[in-house]
Amino acid sequence: MGLLNKSWKAVMISLILLDMAVIGYYFLAGIESVTEGRNNIILSYALMLLMVVCVFLAGKGTRRKLQKLKGKELPKKLERYRALLIKRFLFYGMVNFIAIIGVIASGQISYMIFSVISLLLIVLSKPTELKLKVELALGEEDMRMFEKLRFEK
Repeated sequence: MGLLNKSWKAVMISLILLDMAVIGYYFLAGIESVTEGRNNIILSYALMLLMVVCVFLAGKGTRRKLQKLKGKELPKKLERYRALLIKRFLFYGMVNFIAIIGVIASGQISYMIFSVISLLLIVLSKPTELKLKVELALGEEDMRMFEKLRFEK
């Protein structure tokens, strides 16, 4: 769980710093829209669609791949779980990045709402032992083996 928590913290810290930089730049230097009128609306819809796709891939895509891990050995499950969590963090981070593109392109700070939503999704995705047990459908034997593996390192 230590390595997963480090990945989680790194993602959170980097996204928060990036958001703070964009917000600071917006209020200090001001960001003017590079798109106007109809192009701004098309850009908004395109960005919203991309964000929805990223959230869908982060949630459904990783859950579907977790279902395929049932019946495999615990070390293999844990290895794939770590990779899938990092992928989930990547997709949620992409939502944040798309929101920042929206702020820069349209000059509207309201896109930062989606940035906050992506940070909340990452907070809710924080790896815990209970989530690990539920998402990987681990039994008592697997949990004892997990404890043994965890303390051997």
